[in-house]
Amino acid sequence: MESSSQTKLIQVNSLKLSFGGVLALNQIDLDIYEGELLALIGPNGAGKTCLLNCINGFYKPDSGHIKYKGKDITTVPLHKRAHLGIARVFQGIQLYDGLTTLDNLLAGAHLFIKHNIFSAFWYIGKAKQEEIRQRKKVEEIIDFLEIEHVRKKMVGELPYGMQKRIDLGRAMAMSPDLLLLDEPMAGMNLEEKEDMARFILDIHDEWETTIILVEHDMGVVMDIADRLAVLDFGQKIAQGIPEEISRNPKVIGAYLGEEK
Repeated sequence: MESSSQTKLIQVNSLKLSFGGVLALNQIDLDIYEGELLALIGPNGAGKTCLLNCINGFYKPDSGHIKYKGKDITTVPLHKRAHLGIARVFQGIQLYDGLTTLDNLLAGAHLFIKHNIFSAFWYIGKAKQEEIRQRKKVEEIIDFLEIEHVRKKMVGELPYGMQKRIDLGRAMAMSPDLLLLDEPMAGMNLEEKEDMARFILDIHDEWETTIILVEHDMGVVMDIADRLAVLDFGQKIAQGIPEEISRNPKVIGAYLGEEK
């Protein structure tokens, strides 16, 4: 996957992040290429979520740089990174329980609705056109994620696995170029995991979205990722295609278990 002919969407250079005396990330260098599905793996506390938080602006690193599409975004605020095309699905569900599935997806699309107060109040001109366009996009997501049967139901009343799927849809409604997924299959049963893995692959392939995935299920990761980067105690200890990572002695020792 790694090739000089590919365009780097994200470049992480010498990234360092600490909390008090705890070093969460230590001189992390990582390139993510346009159109790839990169999985971040490592033990609990390895720094995976911290790295995602730095990329989407939740954390400001102590030092180092993050470039997105060739531009330094290290100090760019979180909300502006969303406008640049970076969307995030958190480990915990981030939905409005008192709203329907449809309204939650429209909330995600709302980021890109731009109109003045007058046109919005009277629902004319660009306001109407943008609303129609965003609703069309949301309808495509509903079909894509196979959630038509729950479109009008309050998300707080839905099963956990369905809520996770809707949370993914909310991020898709932001039309991201880069999608950050933090353990999207955590707490799911086998059938729900298989569905989620299928949707992630389809987003990657059909929507041509670059994805960074944090996931502990190694079976899923090895099946769907183009490349893997492995963190341990805040340091990157390996990166490569799944076959290489599965044979890497450092990875086996730190994460997959010691060889017998």
